Amino acid sequence: MTPALLIVDGNEAMIAALKSLAVNYAILKSCDHPVDIWIRDWGPVARHYFRYNPSYARGTFTQADVARARRHLNRHLRFTPRDVPLVLEGGNLVHNGQVAIATEKVFADNPQFSRGEIERLILSIGFERVAFIPVEPADE
Repeated sequence: MTPALLIVDGNEAMIAALKSLAVNYAILKSCDHPVDIWIRDWGPVARHYFRYNPSYARGTFTQADVARARRHLNRHLRFTPRDVPLVLEGGNLVHNGQVAIATEKVFADNPQFSRGEIERLILSIGFERVAFIPVEPADE
């Protein structure tokens, strides 16, 4: 069974809560080489991987680090995520399966693409619509 939730090892209270709720989860350990505790940012979103190169962490993680972490993460999944050539951390994209909402940060992080191209790339994942919202001023 594919885990409903992936967590980075080390939070015993969270693990106890997941067990009490009967949530199916998998734990990434240090040997899995996670690049960040926020798996949602560098992991798959709607079965797709975006290029993980967030402005807040440029120079912190090499593309080789991200590739290695994703190879280890893929061992816990029952699908192989497809790549999307947009720089977009998963935390900046939420969806309900039909409508995707992304922050306007995606435009600054992908100057090589037009707004229309970015919209088409996000829609190509299988969403019916995409909406762009302003970046929260205090959010790094």
